[in-house]
Amino acid sequence: MRLPNFLIIGAPKSGTTSLFYYLGQHPDIYFPARKELHYFSYPYLKESSKGPGDVDTLSNLCKNTEEYEAYYDEVKKESAVGEISPSYLHYYNVADIIKSKLGLVKIVVVLRNPVEKAYSQYMHMVRDQRETMGFYDALLAENERKEKGWGGIWSYSGSSLYADGIEKYHSVFGKDNVKIILFEDMVDNTNTVVSELFSYLDVDSAIKSK
Repeated sequence: MRLPNFLIIGAPKSGTTSLFYYLGQHPDIYFPARKELHYFSYPYLKESSKGPGDVDTLSNLCKNTEEYEAYYDEVKKESAVGEISPSYLHYYNVADIIKSKLGLVKIVVVLRNPVEKAYSQYMHMVRDQRETMGFYDALLAENERKEKGWGGIWSYSGSSLYADGIEKYHSVFGKDNVKIILFEDMVDNTNTVVSELFSYLDVDSAIKSK
């Protein structure tokens, strides 16, 4: 059985859905049909699922090894096999578990301007009718929500602090195996960023996504 040899992690609301679409068009790249499995972070997510709607989100995630491996049953000749789960950056201690399960895989970290990311994340929760506070009050409530066991998705500012997570992945996988890309660059120079990712993943970079 072939499991992922690269992972895309990063900040919420930073363009991972777009990457799933762009990279998934390449004939040498395989993604499972479900974009976010969150298999390695599932124990952490399960422990912090007491916020409004957290349990419903948890029910859609990959819970065990058998389920995770089943998502890759259909891998054929693709040379790059991937998973996209942004939460692996926020719960960065999973880096050691990932390496023990998958080996020295390549990591792609997608980041976004922290302030814009935090507000976009907040608005996502408002649109889902889960967030009822104003943005400022929600920021002030983060520590209390965390203590009550609310999920990381409620940590608008806390999940915008990237340094510790990046340092952890550098230490576990080595800097050469961790590529950082910015949401803003993806928006402004999509073809360039996607071509660089193709090269990083050792697939034909001349192929263009639509």
